[in-house]
Amino acid sequence: MFNYVLSAKSEESFLRVSESLLLEANRQHKNLDCSLKIEVYPRRRFLEISKASDDLLGQFNISGRTSKRKRYKEQLSVLLSNLYVCWKAPLNPFLAIPMGKGKYSKGKRLNTFHLTYAGIKELVEALNESGFIEHHRGFFNGMSGRVTRIRGTQKLIYLFLKYKFSLDKVKIVPTKLPVVLKDGNKKTIDISRGVNRKKSKPIIDSTEQLNRFHSSGKWDLILPETVFIENYLGETKNKHLLNPLHNNFYRIFNQSFDKGGRFYGPWPQNIPRGLRQYIHINGFPSVEADFVAMHPTMLYIKEGKNFMNDPYLIEGYGQKYRKVIKKLFNMSLNASNQAKAFAAFRQNINMDYKFSKQFKECTQSEWLYPAYEAMCRQHAPISRYFCTGIGLKLQYIDSQIAENVLFQLMKLGIHAIPIHDSFMVAAPFVEELILAMKKASYVILQCELNVDLK
Repeated sequence: MFNYVLSAKSEESFLRVSESLLLEANRQHKNLDCSLKIEVYPRRRFLEISKASDDLLGQFNISGRTSKRKRYKEQLSVLLSNLYVCWKAPLNPFLAIPMGKGKYSKGKRLNTFHLTYAGIKELVEALNESGFIEHHRGFFNGMSGRVTRIRGTQKLIYLFLKYKFSLDKVKIVPTKLPVVLKDGNKKTIDISRGVNRKKSKPIIDSTEQLNRFHSSGKWDLILPETVFIENYLGETKNKHLLNPLHNNFYRIFNQSFDKGGRFYGPWPQNIPRGLRQYIHINGFPSVEADFVAMHPTMLYIKEGKNFMNDPYLIEGYGQKYRKVIKKLFNMSLNASNQAKAFAAFRQNINMDYKFSKQFKECTQSEWLYPAYEAMCRQHAPISRYFCTGIGLKLQYIDSQIAENVLFQLMKLGIHAIPIHDSFMVAAPFVEELILAMKKASYVILQCELNVDLK
């Protein structure tokens, strides 16, 4: 079987397929939405990428002084590093490369790579004219657009093979801190000084400790190419392509350090749910366990009540609408008022073509208002929390539980991937995972939450 193997550690197992197969045309799709951004640079202690850059510059007709050639060599090394990662990534995505002058100005993200507009423009033109890349010019029509896309041709791939490129020779640009605090408008707040620095320090320290342990794990995605294409190219709305260098955790808090705080970062979090079954951890198939109806249960605990039934099965709506009610329930917890809850619900439904086609009537007021009222009646003990924005506080509590689970497992030498209210581990450690989840929920909530295997 033609398997993709996406790995955080081992270059040899990253793509378990012969190099000749990697050159086949079936990887040369034209879906320009399937892309990665510039975010890696070469490790200086390895000379292979530097030698490849010298080789290419010798073929290009780029005039100028020695200092210019040196600057262009550094920029070409960055381009080659990113094009290589694209080639090695599942689906052979394009590299999204902005060609606007302002994107390379001081303070901009691309400027941190020491890239210049003049250098990138000339190098991309040279790569294209020499047949080393595909080139799809970007556009902007006043309302929407797309930046330029490039991708290595077979000619460039042979250069990768000639100079023995490998993933351990490139490095992703790290975020400044593994903790992010955002304001009400989702803009990042500076936490490098003052009271925010003091409050964030223990969170930063604990997250970095988890990252150091996490870096010793190996994560593979093993599946037939056809399945991957069906779940990615078949879903153009999915923008989270898999970069094998995305492995570290970071946490996002909202407005204060007692709201939000969930763990993000590792690439396994960003694959469609249907593909999680193909993840292998340290060579073993993975298993996933989640807390059953976590947020509804937490609210009932808060009210001193027990609720043992499925909270998303509402009288009069039944199993047919369970998935829809679950969306409405969660939107009602996260939104600060009913109008925002309904707007978010409608947007979420409409974003999924298949789902919106199946439940088209659910976005209409004639269905939505009665369904919301029925949900409030059935959950009368906790209905006062709907449309109050309590969701961010619940997320903070579940992030505390997640942190507790990860530290318990780390002490046992077990690598885990948190996905909000669920966790993935290697199959041999499923019992340890379930015990850790139950213990963590009791430590944080003084009540043991139910855990279910997916």
